[in-house]
Amino acid sequence: MKIACIGWGSLIWDPREFNAEKAWKEDGPVLPLEFARKSSDGRLTLVIYPDAKQSKTYWTIMHANELLDAKTSLAKREGCPTLRPIGCLERTTLPIDAIQKIIHEWLIASNCDAVIWTNLSAKFYEDKGTQAPSLKDALEYLAGLKDDAYIKAEEYVRKAPPNIRTYFREKFEQKLGWLPMD
Repeated sequence: MKIACIGWGSLIWDPREFNAEKAWKEDGPVLPLEFARKSSDGRLTLVIYPDAKQSKTYWTIMHANELLDAKTSLAKREGCPTLRPIGCLERTTLPIDAIQKIIHEWLIASNCDAVIWTNLSAKFYEDKGTQAPSLKDALEYLAGLKDDAYIKAEEYVRKAPPNIRTYFREKFEQKLGWLPMD
């Protein structure tokens, strides 16, 4: 089984022990992405968010022949205690929403049998579920970070692949000077 993994954030530049090819191809599915998830270390990370600007994603081939092994590797890399936040589609899977439809169409056009991705939702406000932050709240939050948290947040935004052009990223570049790193 040939299994692809879609990526758009730190998985690309910081794979750690992720069990996949190191080279990432730049012609993954075009998905709505935004810096909309507050991580435990203070970074504002990229997630699929239906109302966000579309960006072309990246993909690579897993060094696994079984879906369970591929999903387990991605969950471990992402620090997920379960496989629940790992998205997965096979060629024969019927997509259940608009995002899965986009990914499934890409999968069918690829030479792969299945695809996995990190399927974490937006998470910023404690009391608003999976709502993305407003631009104002995101900028205030990032500008208010201190020391190591600020450094990690800036690094994450600046190291995000340059092709990932979200609305927030453009504003972070303008307001915070966080330009992409080469």
